[in-house]
Amino acid sequence: MRPHVDELRRKGAEVAVIGSGWPAMAKAFAQEMALPPGMRVLTDPKREAYRLAGFRHGLWSTLAPAAILDNLRARKKGFRQTKTAGDPLQQGGTLVVAPGGEILYRYASARQGDHPPPERIVAIL
Repeated sequence: MRPHVDELRRKGAEVAVIGSGWPAMAKAFAQEMALPPGMRVLTDPKREAYRLAGFRHGLWSTLAPAAILDNLRARKKGFRQTKTAGDPLQQGGTLVVAPGGEILYRYASARQGDHPPPERIVAIL
């Protein structure tokens, strides 16, 4: 999503990343990823937001063959995973939430490396 942050902001969106580690881990992540200024990094060590969003958690979604292939593709493009922070079995997802709290879009990642097309999120806004 990082390359699309400016476009999302022009459409009036506020962009946030929610991790499952401790606050110090979130701060380190923001620095390591060189996130754009103003992009929020939040943390939810108890993973309540993940449960409420219905995001997957488990060994199979983390180590599934498709996840390993996604990891190899990402490495080929120059992306490297560094030290894992937070719950390594927690899969993420994407939510687009309207100011009143209505969920306009929900994408639950089936495995690590499974992300929605950024163009879809831009189009929803």
